[in-house]
Amino acid sequence: MKILKRLEIKEIGKRAGETLLIFIFCLFYRCPFKLFLHVECPGCGMTRAMISVLKLDFRQAFTYHPLFPIVILGGVYYIFRTQFRKWFHIGTKQENMMLLVAGMIFLGRWIWMRI
Repeated sequence: MKILKRLEIKEIGKRAGETLLIFIFCLFYRCPFKLFLHVECPGCGMTRAMISVLKLDFRQAFTYHPLFPIVILGGVYYIFRTQFRKWFHIGTKQENMMLLVAGMIFLGRWIWMRI
């Protein structure tokens, strides 16, 4: 097993810190969709779902937002992005496709909940 280089460890730490800051920001920030449009956004309930995951209450997390595993996987991928790109030969095109698919899943669920 190859030892991670100092630069790679620094980048992993930076990405983990960014992810933590985004999570903390989401804890104290109100949804702009709900604030201005009075409609829940495709991600509404995600913060409550993540808090439930931290409490290991997965049933409640699914109740708040059933797509929380996609966000967890996306966060793990973002933190270890450089390693995943090497191991699985993922390029920008594939990353964009993964983002597009995840976005379409969220949008599809949002539309389904509105019908």
